[in-house]
Amino acid sequence: MNTVRVELRHLAYEANARTHKYEDFKKTYIFVSEQLSEEETKLSVKAPPPELLAQLVRNMIYPNVLPESIPELLEVLHNIEQWRRKVWARADLVLVSTQYWKDQSSGLTDRDRIAFQAIVDSHEIVRYNFVEILRRYCHWHLHHIWEHGSVNDFLNTFSYYFPMLANNAEGYPLLKHLDAYETGKFAELGKVWLNFVSEWLGKVAGTKADPQIEIYAEDRLQREAAAYLVLVQQQIDTLERALDKEKYEHRIAKRKA
Repeated sequence: MNTVRVELRHLAYEANARTHKYEDFKKTYIFVSEQLSEEETKLSVKAPPPELLAQLVRNMIYPNVLPESIPELLEVLHNIEQWRRKVWARADLVLVSTQYWKDQSSGLTDRDRIAFQAIVDSHEIVRYNFVEILRRYCHWHLHHIWEHGSVNDFLNTFSYYFPMLANNAEGYPLLKHLDAYETGKFAELGKVWLNFVSEWLGKVAGTKADPQIEIYAEDRLQREAAAYLVLVQQQIDTLERALDKEKYEHRIAKRKA
């Protein structure tokens, strides 16, 4: 698994150093396919490493966001968020442990403790930003379908993203991982669309003005997702640099080679 992560970081480093191209996707695809075909690999039976997940996200949003892949994109982002939450939980546990056993050396430097505390302190705002990214991509997806798809496509997608407003027991599986407040934020977005459709119907009937609905530009969506990926990787690096220096230094050295 560590060898896989080394090569994935190397591929991601190359891709981020220039404009994203089809060749970047092709290289990653070939590498992962070869790894999955080897009997000794653990990639096929373990959770995908964050480097692979991050590269999948980049392939889905560069050079353009792929509207038809947005549900899958959000699932990948959710799995990256699970990695981040593990890092947050572990950093918090380490800090609590060092406080509890003050008379025993933990091996952490003051710099490590400050970095871990920053991870813990930033958890709530990073989580909030993550949920906002999900909402904005859902919003952008619905707008794309409204502009370019059919009525049935729009209604089905609306029901998928906002089952709480459409009496849909199935709904988007990702919503099961959100708490009540976060689910409420999704419901708010759904109500924005309900109001928009209501106003649009009024416009068709000639009783209301042409309705408008604001969305983020595609490049802003790309920047926000990319910034989130960078932040998560930085937090993973921070944890591994302090708790597993040998493997971390090996990966970073290979990436920069």
